[in-house]
Amino acid sequence: MRRANNQVLSDLRLKTEPQFLWSQPFLQQPNSTVVSNFADVRNYFHQGKKIDQQVHLGYDLAVTQHVGVVAANDGRVVYAAPLGRRQRLTVPAYR
Repeated sequence: MRRANNQVLSDLRLKTEPQFLWSQPFLQQPNSTVVSNFADVRNYFHQGKKIDQQVHLGYDLAVTQHVGVVAANDGRVVYAAPLGRRQRLTVPAYR
């Protein structure tokens, strides 16, 4: 499942524009909490044994349920649907 999910995310690069779409400083969603930073190192264990290590290439924010997603800048949404263990994933493109 992880490989298939990564392929979906990788393919989103084909939906970007050649120029930047953003024009202002990026803003964090109001009333959100940072739950994961860009470049976090994640170690995965199974039955007490380390089986994988990945570098997180996102910036994750959490809000309460039923709160709409606010864009961090000018851009467009290239993906908005469930993906793997993510119940609702929104991927904006700023380029």
